[in-house]
Amino acid sequence: MNYKKEFKLIKTISLNTMGIYLVHNIFTNLFTQHVTDRMENIGFNTVFAIIVLLLSLLLSIILKKIPIVKKFV
Repeated sequence: MNYKKEFKLIKTISLNTMGIYLVHNIFTNLFTQHVTDRMENIGFNTVFAIIVLLLSLLLSIILKKIPIVKKFV
């Protein structure tokens, strides 16, 4: 098991928590419009949460590269 890789992911998420918090609602609203009938399944909810987290992390990292937005994210 590569612990450094796992710690890198945790560190990346922790450095972007504010940005993830600010943009996660975009993805949550976008996806729940299309999948409301499956929201009762715990496995689906787990996968849904991971997908929203990763997409929010990606968008947060991209937004941090824009100088003006960098202050807020």
